[in-house]
Amino acid sequence: MKIKKQKDDWHQSDAILLSSIDSLIKHTIVNYDYEVPYIAGYSTDGKTIYIDKNLPKFFLDNNKKVYIDKFIILHEVLEKHLLSIPGFTYQYAHQIALRIEKQVVESSKVDWEKYDKFIDRWVKIIDKDYDIPPDLDLTPYIDEHDKKLIDVLKKRIKKPIITSHERTKLRDLV
Repeated sequence: MKIKKQKDDWHQSDAILLSSIDSLIKHTIVNYDYEVPYIAGYSTDGKTIYIDKNLPKFFLDNNKKVYIDKFIILHEVLEKHLLSIPGFTYQYAHQIALRIEKQVVESSKVDWEKYDKFIDRWVKIIDKDYDIPPDLDLTPYIDEHDKKLIDVLKKRIKKPIITSHERTKLRDLV
C-alpha cells in the first residue's frame, strides 16, 4: 500500500501505521520450521523471526479469518531491537512491544480481547518438548527466570549460539 504524503501526516494515522507494518514485514525473514517457546522468538543476530510451526496462521472472529502473523512479527522485531538498548530487560521490551502490538491489532479493526485470548491459549498449548531453532535468542527465557524451560532449551538446542550477555545470565541462574 503506497501512502500519499498528506499535509498533517505527523498526526496519528491508521493507514500510515499499517503501511509501515507491511514494509517492516516485507524486510523481515520469518521462519516457521521450528517449535518456539512463548509462540515466537528471534535469532541471536535479530535477522530471523521464528514463529512456532504449530501455531495456526489465523483465528476466526465472527466467521472472518484474522491472520495473526503481522502482529507477532511486529512484536518480535520491536522487542529484539529494544533489547539492544543498554540496561533494557526483556520485561521492558516486551511491555512496549505488546502495547504497540495492541495498537496495530486495533488499527486493523480486530478485537484485541479476542486476539489476546487466542494467543494466550496457544502459549499454553505449545509449551512442550521443543525442536527449537539453533540460534534462538534465549534472553526472554533467561530474563523471565524460567529455569525449567531454560534447562529444557539447553538440552534441546543443537548448535548453541549464545551471546556473552546470555552466557552471563545463564551462569547467574545456576
